[in-house]
Order: sequence, then C-alpha cells, then structure tokens
Amino acid sequence: MSAEQLKTYQKHAKRSPLACPYSQEKRDAGEYPFAKEKRAERFDAKNNAPVFLASMSSCLPISKPAVKDVSHHLNTGQILTSCQGPCPRLNTLANHGHLPRDSVADMQTIIKATNEGYGMSLDLGGFLAVYGTVFGSNPVSLNPGYSIGGPSRFSQNILNGGGILGTPFGLSGSKYESDVSATRPDLYMTGNNFYVILERFVEYWCAIRENTPAPEQYSALAPFHYKSFQDSEKTKSHFFYSPFAGILVSPAVYSFPPLMMPNHSDEYPEGYLSREVFTSFFDVKGSKPGNFKVNQGWESIPENWYRRPVEDEFSIPDFLIDVLEHCAKHPRLLNAGSILGGLVTIGNKAQTLSNSS
Repeated sequence: MSAEQLKTYQKHAKRSPLACPYSQEKRDAGEYPFAKEKRAERFDAKNNAPVFLASMSSCLPISKPAVKDVSHHLNTGQILTSCQGPCPRLNTLANHGHLPRDSVADMQTIIKATNEGYGMSLDLGGFLAVYGTVFGSNPVSLNPGYSIGGPSRFSQNILNGGGILGTPFGLSGSKYESDVSATRPDLYMTGNNFYVILERFVEYWCAIRENTPAPEQYSALAPFHYKSFQDSEKTKSHFFYSPFAGILVSPAVYSFPPLMMPNHSDEYPEGYLSREVFTSFFDVKGSKPGNFKVNQGWESIPENWYRRPVEDEFSIPDFLIDVLEHCAKHPRLLNAGSILGGLVTIGNKAQTLSNSS
C-alpha cells in the first residue's frame, strides 16, 4: 500500500459521529425502531408541547353520576362527564375536553387524542383503540368506538338494536390489566375497578426513582411490577392472568406512566417522571405519603408539561421491548394462569393453594 493509498484509507476509516451515516446526530427516528438509543438527545419545546393543551380552569372533571341537562351544566361549569374509567391517560384527556364528555369516543378520536396528547404512535394507538372496541364495545357499529368508563347508553346504535342486544361494557380493568393493576382494585373485590387505591398508589409513588431519565425509571420499576404480580397471586382467591391481557397488555400500567407521562426539558430530553407529575395524572393531592388524598375524577395535565417529541413517538416495537425487559428480569411474568377455588394453574401446572396463600 502506497503512502497516498494509506492516507486515503485512514481518512475514510476515521471513526467519528460525523463520518458515520447512522450516527445519533443524523439517524432518523424511524430508521431503527427497535433501539432505545433513538430517544431524542435535545429538548425542543415546539416538538414536545401538546398540540391542544388546555388548563383545567376551563374544563370539567369526570364524575360517576350521569348528567341529563348538558347545556345547563356547561353554562354553570358543573360536572358533565358521566363515567370515569380505569385509564388515567384517557380520563385526563376527557377532563381537558379532548375526548367527549359523555365518555364515549370513536376510534379515530381516541387515536388522534392519544397521539397529539402523549406522543403515542398511530400503530399503538390504533391497536389499543381496536382492542377496546372489540372487547369493550360494539365493533359492528355505525361509528365504532368505546366508552372510556363503564357501560353507557351513548354506545347504543341501530346496529345493536339500540340496546336490545345488550349494553357494551366499555373499558374494563380485567380486559386491560387482568388482576395485576398497580393502582386499581378488582371488580369482584370492591365493586369497581376504576377508583385509585391510595395504598397501591403510595407503593408506585415510592418506586419511582427520582432525578433519573424516564427510560431508566421504567427499568427501575421491574421489582415493583413483579411484587404487584406476587401480591395479587397470593391474596386474590379468583386471580386471573390471561395470556393476552395479562402478559401483553397489563405491563402498560408500568410502562405508560414513565414513558408517556414524563415531562421533557433541557435537563431531561428523554423525559423525567417527577413524583409531582405522577400525582397530577393520577388525581392525587398532597406532597408525600401521609398527606395524600385521592381526588377521584380530577386527573389533569400539569402546568408547564411537555410531551414526548414528535420524532420519537411511543410505538408497538417500543412497547414490546419494554414488556420483554421486565419479563427478562422476572420470567414468571410470562406465565399465564388463574387461581379458582384454591387451584393454581399458573404456568400450566395445577397445584393446591396452602392456607397461608
């Protein structure tokens, strides 16, 4: 090799971010969807801010009682929405007026609201919207969608006989979180599966690692996730962990808060879920355990909150990678099964529960 050839080789073999066409500085977020390293390295307020952020002062809270006179309550500023559901993200969107106040929305509206509000990609938002419609509403509808809360007369239409064929149930904790919800109770134990249980919320709050980027916060939640699974398995006589809702869907309650609710800033371009932001999204007032108070139905977007950047939306590949991350640390989370009448079928092996269980 001549001196000139060696010089040319060294020039092109030089390793630097600028010399690499796949470097973080040049790589498009969509080129390699399976890499967590694609998260934004710089904060851009324009790209992170919600498209439609509205203050709670001009919006109304979600409440369980139904309201008949809509116009009257709009004028007086009183409670309007009829149902509160198990998903704090959707409750928050409804509180800010970006989902219908009767709690029933069509799939297109839900997909658009979650995309613009939280940076959820269209593929993941579309999948969850279809899942909610198929398992919680009437997919054979003039305008397919579902109630973010419980059964609602607004879900009725001519194709289901106006209710003759039954009222769609809406979102259900058993269909989304199975029996391993991080903050909600089970329907058969308490009569509702949409209210926040303060004791569980405190455990979640304490498990959030402070002053840590959001991806690392999610990783640090793995022990809490597994503990919730173990507690449910030991204390619930009718524990059910389905292959789909349990293994695949229920981890969302552990990944969505740190990965779609965190605030973004120059200090934390990847996002940081502070405990204050967490309490706001889960309708809890107070600064620390001991003075917390659950304010059911007042989930809200915090002031000066910036969403995920538009070039780094949370997609199905991202979600699946996060599911596998916790399962790799605790493989038992991959075991579907149930506990019925004292018989354990977790992991396809039946055994009788001991009295201590």
